[in-house]
Amino acid sequence: MHQLETRIEMQKLVAESPEDLSLPVEVLLLRDEFPAYALVTTSAGGDVWIAPQDEETGLLGDCTQAFDGGPAGLGVALEFYIGPGEDPESDADKLLYVSFGVSGVVKVFSLDNLPELTEVKTLQAEPGAHHMAFFRTESGREAMVVQNNLLNIEGINAGTLTVVDIHSGELLGKVDMPNDYGLMAESSNRQWGTRTSSITDQTSQQ
Repeated sequence: MHQLETRIEMQKLVAESPEDLSLPVEVLLLRDEFPAYALVTTSAGGDVWIAPQDEETGLLGDCTQAFDGGPAGLGVALEFYIGPGEDPESDADKLLYVSFGVSGVVKVFSLDNLPELTEVKTLQAEPGAHHMAFFRTESGREAMVVQNNLLNIEGINAGTLTVVDIHSGELLGKVDMPNDYGLMAESSNRQWGTRTSSITDQTSQQ
């Protein structure tokens, strides 16, 4: 497999103008079977931006907006995950999952038409939707658990863990960490691959 250089050209604008303080959060460099692009989430803009990456030099091209969260009332775009696709029997079928702390959802996109992101569905979480992990239930349903808390910031700190069927969108369960245990869910850590995960609760609610 051809290895891309990891050098990233600095001073790329991830905003509509230098005055637009979009506050980039996370960068995902697509690899392996995907075309060479970098994806960026922004917390102030609530957007997803994309830039091509030159396979020879590893440098990034200009960033363009791939998804505008504003019209949908979304903000604080946070985490990227490459997760299970529509075919539950295929590990090769993959989609892009992006969490939005406001209003607390996970948007799911196809990566088949890059640099365009094709929206596939929206999965409901709660305010502060942040990290996520994928697993199969005992009955074989493909599910996602979402950790709903960003740094205990008021309004985006539900502190819960929500479990959603990634195909139907059905809410399968919720762990109300603050009310039931006096804790805030801070992180979720994947241990055993794409479809099985564990949850780590790290910070007590004071």
